[in-house]
Amino acid sequence: MWTRSGAVTLADSVLSLITSQLPGEFDEDETLAETVLHNGASFRVFWQPVEVDGRYPNIVQAAASMHELEAELSRLLWLFLGMIAMALLLSGLAARVLMKVAFRPIDQMADGARLQRGALRPAGGCSYPDDEVRRLAETLNGLLARIQTAFESQQQFVADASHELRTPLTVIRTELEFASRSLDGVKSRESVVNAIAETERLERLTNQLLTLVRLDSGRHSVDRGAVRVDDLLLDCLTQVRPRASVKRVTMQVHIAEVLETTGDAALLRSMLLNIIENAVKYSPEDATIQVELRRHDLDERFLKIVVTDAGPGIPEEEQEHVFRRFYRAKAQRSEANGSGLGLAIARNVIEIHGGELSVMSAAGHGSKFTVKLPCIGHESERAK
Repeated sequence: MWTRSGAVTLADSVLSLITSQLPGEFDEDETLAETVLHNGASFRVFWQPVEVDGRYPNIVQAAASMHELEAELSRLLWLFLGMIAMALLLSGLAARVLMKVAFRPIDQMADGARLQRGALRPAGGCSYPDDEVRRLAETLNGLLARIQTAFESQQQFVADASHELRTPLTVIRTELEFASRSLDGVKSRESVVNAIAETERLERLTNQLLTLVRLDSGRHSVDRGAVRVDDLLLDCLTQVRPRASVKRVTMQVHIAEVLETTGDAALLRSMLLNIIENAVKYSPEDATIQVELRRHDLDERFLKIVVTDAGPGIPEEEQEHVFRRFYRAKAQRSEANGSGLGLAIARNVIEIHGGELSVMSAAGHGSKFTVKLPCIGHESERAK
């Protein structure tokens, strides 16, 4: 305890070590406090005047260690931070659950509205309450219905037009062939031969369009059965060889073993013919085409057919586009006759059979087309 003059009337041995003097003058009813460091520890010191008969002759001094208070504050701080982290985590989980519940109808509509080979399914949503989601579902269903109608109309038009064109084109080609045998003049015969060639090209285009429409609509009957791929490949090479001979193109064939797949022999034949004919078409005269059949290097459950031509090649930025319908590559490839449908049909057929069609090429260095198909083994394996 202190007097107003600063004299100690009652001393504490520990307190006297912390502070040995008053902080200064202060009013009678004023309380002062400050933090004092002693031996590296913090103490909170208070000075409070004591009233005696209306006067304040003495001042009481008290001190408390800040260690426990700081420890409590530290624990409160970590508790506060932990509560904040827990609150954020719980808020995130709650928001995720709420968003999942809120967007579940939209997810169901997105899963329902799938395009599968030209067929659009309704998005659903009629079972939802009369709210924004239901109105969105009804609008989306209407849009999908109109798109589906447009798809079906377009497919039906192409199918009808292709079917109607086949008969007159066949008649025209037959009449032109008959006329070519009857004409004596060289020029007249050349004109008729050119007309026959163009008619045959129109026939191929018509058949390709009809095949694409049937594949898209799912109406094409796929006869699943065991197909000897080596025999099918040799038949296709025999069919293409006359056209290769005209350009003096050599076809080198390597068949590693007897391999089979499950599928439609007619569709697979059409696919192989498209790829091999393209190789002959885009290769220069006196070139060599490599055709190889063997098991896939990375997965023996598949076989692969590799057709390598000596053509002008395909720039990297155009390689994926060559499988699009009616796409014609630039430069020298665009100069050749063709509809731009052959590779689109080939990829479609291969995908139906659970395979893949890819291309590796570089401008000026030819192209390599690889067909990957599921393999069901060879004859020795089936005989066991």
